[in-house]
Amino acid sequence: MLLLPNKRICPEQSVAYPVCPYNPFLWIAKGNTEFSSFCIDGFIVNGGKKVASIFQKLEYQGDIRDIKTKEITDFLGKQNLISAINFSKQVDSIYRIFVWPFDFPKSYAKTDAYIQSFHLDISPLQNEIILRKKTNITLNQLSEGIKQLRGFSFSSVKPLLVGTSFVECFLANNTFNPWPGDVDAVIYSNKLNAPSHIIEFKTHNVNTPIENESIDKYGKQDWRRYDVLFDLQDNLHRKTGHKPKILYIAWGTKKIDNHKNIKIDVIEKGRIISTQLFEKPNYEEFSSTLFELITTL
Repeated sequence: MLLLPNKRICPEQSVAYPVCPYNPFLWIAKGNTEFSSFCIDGFIVNGGKKVASIFQKLEYQGDIRDIKTKEITDFLGKQNLISAINFSKQVDSIYRIFVWPFDFPKSYAKTDAYIQSFHLDISPLQNEIILRKKTNITLNQLSEGIKQLRGFSFSSVKPLLVGTSFVECFLANNTFNPWPGDVDAVIYSNKLNAPSHIIEFKTHNVNTPIENESIDKYGKQDWRRYDVLFDLQDNLHRKTGHKPKILYIAWGTKKIDNHKNIKIDVIEKGRIISTQLFEKPNYEEFSSTLFELITTL
């Protein structure tokens, strides 16, 4: 069974608050006939501000085994996968999926080639997933591959306390080639054949009103963290003729009154365009009403 990676405490690290077990992407994961949805687990931007590669990571539990392309297609959904590959092409990049055991490399030798790397493409009729290349690689090969795509190694890397996989933990805490930054969710218009929304989920785990959460809560410097998303937005606008909206969605991890709603901000460079509250859906369940709301913003 394939799994979407979820947050966990990295080995030999500790955190002030318990790690939230919920994944807000699941609220919008299924999409509908008009729109697809997918997450980007990593996108590498090189020194020339080009998106050198887009990564998706999956895990599985149980004995070491060979993962098939059909398993990935069935798990992620064919149309979602087609949209993700088209998205990659629109930024002149390659879409790569990496699959490894859930606890790798925690319980394995670092030299084990248990990372399965898939380069997927789409058939000429845009209706089937094609496997261009599959390789089994080690942690060192993954680290070196990230270095080559990025064009450099970092001189220092901030310790990672919480990651969405033990592989991500290892790269950040043991190499100078950390796993690349992510995009929490992309909504893709099947009609326009272009992304319509880029979503950043902001986790709020303190017992204070979600209504008070904002991208600029701690000052204008907070906006700098989203410059890469605005660059991606501009790039997609040039390539497709459609400018995707960027949404900042604050959500609470607790079942309390202060976390009853989620807060959705439509943002542009340095400003909030609109704000609205929506009753928080059930954790770990797809919400068709939330998905429909988002696609109308």
